[in-house]
Amino acid sequence: MERISKEISKKVISIGSGNIVGYVLNVLFDEELKHIEGYMVVDDESEEVFLLSCQKIKSKSEECFMMDNDDDLEIYISSVFNNPIGKVVYDKNGLNLGKVIDIEHERYCVKKIITTKCEFPSIYLQKAGNDCLIFGKNKKKKPKVLFKSKANLPKVYIEEKQVVQKTKEYPIRLIAQSENLLGKRISHDIFGLNNELIARENEVVTKAIIQKAKKHNRYNLLMFYVR
Repeated sequence: MERISKEISKKVISIGSGNIVGYVLNVLFDEELKHIEGYMVVDDESEEVFLLSCQKIKSKSEECFMMDNDDDLEIYISSVFNNPIGKVVYDKNGLNLGKVIDIEHERYCVKKIITTKCEFPSIYLQKAGNDCLIFGKNKKKKPKVLFKSKANLPKVYIEEKQVVQKTKEYPIRLIAQSENLLGKRISHDIFGLNNELIARENEVVTKAIIQKAKKHNRYNLLMFYVR
């Protein structure tokens, strides 16, 4: 099992040219949050963002992603990212199951969703919306939710029917500019070298935070956790 939090900020290396072509900035999922379709890769110098599809990844290690050639990066990417990090999970009764902080996957198939309060298999995700996630029910199995705290939380009730809404995708070109981050809030604590705190959860992004993130090579992580 792999976690997407461990993949953010990894280097992307071209075997053909022997160059570091960028760093992993974000993860792109399908509409139903069942599979990873690819990774957003940012070039630190130009701040241009590209798509590295899963089919183009030759191998991965704890340090980097490997691909055959520079041309494996695509300039045009989908306008629908559906990244759930920072979104809240609810059941049909409005019970808050926590904010998504990580995703576990195996061979790019989503296996587990991890929140601040619990973790559950992806088969119990009924809907992945733009604003929040809905905890759903598998007809063949009873839902199993592992709560991280011992708090006496209410019973989780879930919907019977699964609804999937199709959206149109339009190709766009993205530029990850620093100015776009200013004034936005951070959804997760960010630490730099020697575990130095760069920014706290819910803190507003300032120029000082951006400079500090770049100094600690955590700029990609900052963009990932900004909402």
